[in-house]
Amino acid sequence: MSLSIPISKYLRSLAQFEKKGVACPYCGNIIITKDGSYFACPFCEMHSNEVQVSKQRDDIKSLLVSKNKFISSNAWDDAAKAVDQMLLLDPSPQMIFASAIFYESFSNHCWHDVDYSIGGYMEQNSINREKSWVLKSKSRTLLYRDIKICGDEIKTGKETDIAFIKFLAEMKVSKFAQAKDTLGIIMGSSTLSRANDYACMSYYSQINDQKNAIKYIDSISTTDLSAFYYLAKLLVKNRRNADACKILFRFVEKASMPKATELLFKLKSVGEK
Repeated sequence: MSLSIPISKYLRSLAQFEKKGVACPYCGNIIITKDGSYFACPFCEMHSNEVQVSKQRDDIKSLLVSKNKFISSNAWDDAAKAVDQMLLLDPSPQMIFASAIFYESFSNHCWHDVDYSIGGYMEQNSINREKSWVLKSKSRTLLYRDIKICGDEIKTGKETDIAFIKFLAEMKVSKFAQAKDTLGIIMGSSTLSRANDYACMSYYSQINDQKNAIKYIDSISTTDLSAFYYLAKLLVKNRRNADACKILFRFVEKASMPKATELLFKLKSVGEK
């Protein structure tokens, strides 16, 4: 059964999001939110607050600024060097996850950086595709590393946001059974109420539990832009590609999220019907 979702309502809500001028302390992306004290970054999906931003190390902040300048000028290899430097300075689970998302984005860039008009054997296209696979592998290696580190820390019994990071990494590598178990840990935590809703939105969208997915999308979309990606994903699962494209077109105008850009590219490739 198709979802009965008034797309116009979500498009109006999406239009109200504006950049706050706060940079994510893990990837440097400018946060777009309607909640000034707590936010989820649409690029890396890390959750932060103003206190965490204010405590960000100057050397990390400088490298994030450099990384994003390199990306803006299409100097992705230089951006990767900055990311590797950050991992050396701060090998935390949060930074590992954000770095994995960067390498996923770099991989997508290389995959689509092809030109079939150049003629000949088009060696450069093959080189770019091979590089994309290498970068994708690096991203997944970082994600599995994060899952291991987070799992070990969870066993210590400390109440931290580490379970949420583990959940995000497990969802990225399609370990949905494990992600469901980690979701249970998040839901049982007294310190992860905001992450709880976000994780539930992600999980229920993935398994196409329409009723629960929409419940959490409606809750999160009042403050966090990322909810609209999960709305689009749910629409695609229910064969409403045209409506998903409407949401995604508006979404990518306001925020950078690798998986949202990829989903829109795929929809445009196969048609919106």
